[in-house]
Amino acid sequence: MRIKKEKEFQEVDGQLDQVMKTDVVHFSNEQSIQVKIHHTASSRRQGIVLLSENGFIVGGDKVSTLIFWENTENDEHMVTCVGGTMNLFNIWEEERMPGYHDRGSGMKVEKNQNGFVYHCYDKYTKEKDTSMIFSISFLSEGFCKTDE
Repeated sequence: MRIKKEKEFQEVDGQLDQVMKTDVVHFSNEQSIQVKIHHTASSRRQGIVLLSENGFIVGGDKVSTLIFWENTENDEHMVTCVGGTMNLFNIWEEERMPGYHDRGSGMKVEKNQNGFVYHCYDKYTKEKDTSMIFSISFLSEGFCKTDE
């Protein structure tokens, strides 16, 4: 999957909706973040995908893609993002296969003191009900650059 440089939104009846398919965050240098899944309410297993052009450091290993699935044992994850562009979007399990960017799916985003809260919608939850809520908190000095 290619790294997007601009946020991507759902299109409904030829108009861009407020539901974001892919969020894009730009880092000027290394940034520590906390990813936390707060709530899930879907018949499908929910998760978060993080992609980075320069990689993430997790447990001493450098990787370019991370997927965090809902998990009752640990819904909080610490990650170091190497400078550059990061993409993130919601994902769900559909008959043992990942699903994402389907019609009507996506995220509504709100900014908070340390980062962002994402209210996700997959195509399986009832009309516009939230399927998952997660947050990204920026822990390093110096906040990230985002396209708003």
